[in-house]
Amino acid sequence: MIHIVTSKDGVQLVTESDERTVPFDRALAARSTAADLVAQGDFQIVRSLDDLLIPGEEFIWEAPRIASPAERRAAFRLIQGGKP
Repeated sequence: MIHIVTSKDGVQLVTESDERTVPFDRALAARSTAADLVAQGDFQIVRSLDDLLIPGEEFIWEAPRIASPAERRAAFRLIQGGKP
């Protein structure tokens, strides 16, 4: 899970960790400076929200297509023994 935390000096940083450790990451960031957190390696300074977007991970809904009644009737006529 990616989340944003704010350091002691008011700089916003981003980190990725398990959702159970979010409160601990926020507490660590609240008592540390941005330079200390970046030096640790798990935190990166957020310059813009565009930096957080990961290209190529777009969710595409692949639901079954819903056929109209006219399409169903046309398909049924193709089946042997269907209504004319």
